Amino acid sequence: MAILLTRRDEPPQKISLDQAQAMVYSIIDYAEGLGFKPHRDFQKSKAHLGEWSSQGKLDCGRNGKPCYFCGPYDDPKKILKTLTENVGEGNFDYVIEG
Repeated sequence: MAILLTRRDEPPQKISLDQAQAMVYSIIDYAEGLGFKPHRDFQKSKAHLGEWSSQGKLDCGRNGKPCYFCGPYDDPKKILKTLTENVGEGNFDYVIEG
């Protein structure tokens, strides 16, 4: 099975199911360690990824620290509060525009 992965400035790339699992589940594990839960709809869709054996787990973060980029539907105050409570002030980076 191949999955297409794309960025705005690059053509789509095919990745394997194992690679997709590693990306999604590594990010979820990392986020849960920071105090964040997956979106409630993830439970409905995770069957499409299948069971993951934890092989190929990826390192997350930026330069060894969590790094938050504010999205259009985020509550940045809530997210920064969660990060501060779970990793401590100054132990994460963030970018908030506007």
